[in-house]
Amino acid sequence: MRRSRCAIVAIDVGIRAAACVALLWPATAAAALLGRWSFDRDYSDSSGHGHDFTLAGGSAPLVAGRFGQAVSLDGVSSRLVNQAGQLVAGQQSFTLGAHVLFRTPPAGAGEAAILGDVNHGGGIAYAADGRVRAFAGGASPYAASPAALSPGVWRHIVETFDASAQTTRLFIDGLPVATRTGVVNPASIDVLAMGQRGPGSPVLDGLVDEAFLFDEVLPDARVAALAQPQPAPARFWISRSAVDPAAGYVGPSGSLEVDLLRPASAAQGEYAAFHIWAQPGRDAAGFFKQLQNLSLNIVASDGSAAVVDVLDSVRLVNPRFDVDDQPGSDVSRFSMAYDSAYVDPLNPNLSLKTLSPDDIAALGLADGVYGLTATNQTTFGGSVGIGIGPWPLAGDASSAATPLGPAWRVASFTVRSLPLDGPTGFHLQIGARGMSHAGELTADAQVMFASPGQMGPVYRAGPAGDRQITLAGDLPEVVIRVSDEVVGDASGDNRVDGGDFLAWQRAVATTAPSPADADGNGAVDAADLAIVLANYGRPVL
Repeated sequence: MRRSRCAIVAIDVGIRAAACVALLWPATAAAALLGRWSFDRDYSDSSGHGHDFTLAGGSAPLVAGRFGQAVSLDGVSSRLVNQAGQLVAGQQSFTLGAHVLFRTPPAGAGEAAILGDVNHGGGIAYAADGRVRAFAGGASPYAASPAALSPGVWRHIVETFDASAQTTRLFIDGLPVATRTGVVNPASIDVLAMGQRGPGSPVLDGLVDEAFLFDEVLPDARVAALAQPQPAPARFWISRSAVDPAAGYVGPSGSLEVDLLRPASAAQGEYAAFHIWAQPGRDAAGFFKQLQNLSLNIVASDGSAAVVDVLDSVRLVNPRFDVDDQPGSDVSRFSMAYDSAYVDPLNPNLSLKTLSPDDIAALGLADGVYGLTATNQTTFGGSVGIGIGPWPLAGDASSAATPLGPAWRVASFTVRSLPLDGPTGFHLQIGARGMSHAGELTADAQVMFASPGQMGPVYRAGPAGDRQITLAGDLPEVVIRVSDEVVGDASGDNRVDGGDFLAWQRAVATTAPSPADADGNGAVDAADLAIVLANYGRPVL
């Protein structure tokens, strides 16, 4: 049975529908983000962990900041502390930072706390010489900015500590400015302070906005993104791997390219598995949101005349987690999940999520469409589930790192080649019910179908937006070519193996005609090696 579209749908509690995959995710925090303090309403931790600051001295009013509001520290007695318990253990990596506007340097010896442990266990501070220092342990050397920072200007200040390399790095406005290796006594972060480490220490005179703490070293690209933040849409893309969001050969067009062999019969077709990855949108301060409701369509560009068969195996990735390690508190990522294995007890005739073109015609749906969607509620109170973002939970095997932040595998599907030659493209689309981040309406959500670092058209997820369409200029996420040729078989033995890699090595950097020129562009180069590696081990059927 040939198919051209199936639906992946996110819904909220109480909704019933049939679709290829239906997902729902509402709100808790991710474990790697230990704390985020935006100071837009109060001193609370918006990561969801409850690591709130309290006023421990003087006054610290909320005033206009770089993003919304910031906390104002007076240089005399202002002090905030966080006594939620040990946040970072000794010998543990971390990243912390904030946007800071200094008014005047502190007077006297010592440093004023921007954000850090009260005992120099780790943190950033402002010294009397106008320079910023980053500590990782009380007896350790610190990393210091090479010059004083001018007052009256917003600066983004970040420290990373790599426990395995025993290295402290200081970033100013997204750029690394100082590194110190060799930490004598890596200490924990037990009591986090802002403004003043303790009685008798200098007090910070300035504003602090969007402070944060992670229990890992953020890549340089993520530090830079937080330094010069811009709101960003949610992203969805397709990979060949369940563990690597970037796996697969990406051709010159920018699409993932896959070659399958044409079989003598459909039953003998070559299989290929694909995995849909997601990354939530980012807010104005550069932090990931929590993707809560979504619907997605997988659309074949050639309609019902497909050269591949999308099998009834579109499956939701729906792990369960213990929330804050509390026994009996395990919850699923998605509180209601509909995939191709789901049977609806109320509508068993709709349980098969992939319908044939004849079935579609009988239902009066658009040609080439199969799969049904479900209502996407605009409020999420009372929902249960973990969701996607803002950061992976500890032990989440379905998440993986990219240079521009974490990604989550949300679904997988399998295709099989049919006895027809030709290419077909697969697009992802926003489904009939849109999608949304926690606390927002579907009309607020924007989506891009491109992996991190790639660009594409921006879709609007609201009812009047871009649902169930592909915008002009948007490339297919995957292009599949079906033929009787194994691309990359330079040796002609009907298999891509070590002999073909050797042929590429011998011919690389040449422009003479060569069977190692897998993409046929007249040169043997890295693109041809990528094709060999993508098809490595594939035999003729």
